[in-house]
Amino acid sequence: MNAYLKAALEAVLYIVVYLLLQVVCAACLKPLHLSASQTVVLASGISAIIAVVLFVALHWSAPGTSLLRARPAALLLWTCVLAAALLLPLQYLEDLFTPAMPDRFADMFEASIRQPGGYAVFCIIGPIAEETVFRGAVLRKLLSLNCRMWVAIIVSAVIFGAVHGNLAQFSHAFIMGLLLGWLYARTRSIWPCVAIHWVNNSLAFVITRLFPGHADDSIIALFDGNTPLLYLSLAVSTLLAALALWCVIVAVEKYRRRW
Repeated sequence: MNAYLKAALEAVLYIVVYLLLQVVCAACLKPLHLSASQTVVLASGISAIIAVVLFVALHWSAPGTSLLRARPAALLLWTCVLAAALLLPLQYLEDLFTPAMPDRFADMFEASIRQPGGYAVFCIIGPIAEETVFRGAVLRKLLSLNCRMWVAIIVSAVIFGAVHGNLAQFSHAFIMGLLLGWLYARTRSIWPCVAIHWVNNSLAFVITRLFPGHADDSIIALFDGNTPLLYLSLAVSTLLAALALWCVIVAVEKYRRRW
C-alpha cells in the first residue's frame, strides 16, 4: 500500500476512534436518565480518559515525555502567557469573520461547565486527550510523510477545527491548531500544547462563569460597548502575544539543543 495512503488511513482511524468513543460513552449513559449537560460532561470525561489510555497503550500517540526531563519551565511559562494573550485578539477576529455560536451549542456549553467536574473535564482531561489524539497521533502521522511541515500542520488544524462541529468554534480552533501544530512539530511533545490548551479553556471557563447567559456574546458586548477600552485591550494583548511568541521560539530552540 502506498505510504501516503496508509498514513492517511491511519490518521482517519485515529479521528474515527476518538469520535466513536464519545458516541459510545454517551449511549452507555442513556439508561441513567441524566440531563443532557450531565451526559456531555460524563461522556466527555470518560471517553477522554479511555482515549488517552488507548492511544498511548497502542503506541498510536507519542506524548514526548523526554521534553519534561529537560525541565522546560521557561517554555511552559511562556506558552501559558501566549495562550492568555491570544484569547482576546482571537475572539475579536472570530467576531469579525464568523457567525455567532448557535444557541444550542452556547446553552449546552454553559450548562455543561456548571456541572460538577466541568472544569476537570473541559480544562484538564479534555486538553490532554485532544493533544494526545490530534497532535501526538494525527499530526505525528502526517509529519512522518516527508511532506512540508506546514502542509501537515494546516491539515491537522483543519481537522481539529472541523471536529468542534460549528463554524464559530472552527475558526478559533483552526488558528489554535496552527500554533499547537507548530509547537508540536518543533518539540515533538504534547506538553507545551497541553499548557496552551489548558490556559485557553480555563479562561473561557472563567469568562463563561463570570458572565452567565453571555457565552455567545461578542467581545464588544462583554466590554459593554466601550470601544476605546476594547481597542486598548486588544493592542496590549497583541503586543504581549508577540513578546510571548518570541520568547516561546527562543525557548524552543534552547531546549531543542538539549534533546
